[in-house]
Amino acid sequence: MTDMLSTGFVHRRNNGESFADIFNNGVIEIRSGVQPASADAAVTGTLLARITRNGGLWVAGSPSNGLQFVASGRFVAKHPDHVWRLVGVANGIAGYYRLLPNEADDGLPSTTARALTARSGRRMLPATSRCSCRALALPRPSTKSCLISGAARHPWSNGELRC
Repeated sequence: MTDMLSTGFVHRRNNGESFADIFNNGVIEIRSGVQPASADAAVTGTLLARITRNGGLWVAGSPSNGLQFVASGRFVAKHPDHVWRLVGVANGIAGYYRLLPNEADDGLPSTTARALTARSGRRMLPATSRCSCRALALPRPSTKSCLISGAARHPWSNGELRC
């Protein structure tokens, strides 16, 4: 599978909203199982972990602990003053990730919801970032530091996310 953009995301981008407008204060979910056939399809697998700002509790609709992005020319990167941390919630093998906006997501099929998905172990943010996390063995929820590094090479990414 490859990186996928939801119809809702593409519609909003085509109507002038920036990546940051769409995904600021959102969250990245790491899920087990096979990546859905499209970003509009229902989620699959079990939620294994979330990546949030400083590993804090993320609640849809609240700006607290959500991921923030900044634009630099045609590129988007994580906010330079923020630390992103992976917080595990279940054991399992990471199959794919979803970047979600700061709103409730029921995981059902939708052509209006905004999401990006990609296979774990391949890319963490579209096109150049890679998630090095695959097996999550958690006797209890734990926090791992995630590092974003590398030169900005794509409009949606600024390097590599290692967990």
